[in-house]
Amino acid sequence: MSRSFSTLLKRQLFAQEMDGVATLLISITHPDFEQDYHVSSNNDSLLSSGVRGTISNDIEYIQYPFNVTLQEQSDNLAAKAKISIDNIDRELMLAIERIQDNTPPQVRIQVVLDKEPDVIIADARKLQMNNIDATAFVIEAELWPRLLQGKKYPKHSFNPADWPAVHGR
Repeated sequence: MSRSFSTLLKRQLFAQEMDGVATLLISITHPDFEQDYHVSSNNDSLLSSGVRGTISNDIEYIQYPFNVTLQEQSDNLAAKAKISIDNIDRELMLAIERIQDNTPPQVRIQVVLDKEPDVIIADARKLQMNNIDATAFVIEAELWPRLLQGKKYPKHSFNPADWPAVHGR
């Protein structure tokens, strides 16, 4: 898949020093949440709520201390990552605890430059937040891509009783 980069990003990638910062934007969503949670690794803007964060594509991302660790990918295992978010206020953890249907929250990770926050450099969508563990200080989870293992392929089966023309009858 080819990806086009902005002129600013190309200039900064090939420069000896960058005058900007790559910013991680994380969105955590679930149908049971009252609101989506958007966090940023940068505090370059003052948001309407009075806290610092990043505004990207008209969405306000609150600056939260967090770490994302990418796991080594191998042929035998699906790629996954780990995330740890400081449990500054218990709002996110309470929302996760209130999930009714046992489906994991969805996570989207985007990378932007602080000088061009509306231009997305990289985007990982529909990651599932699994193995969630929380303490009074931190929320940790594994991020998995949507796994197709165990899914029926093809989705429908074509048997002679239901599909006689397919089987030459």
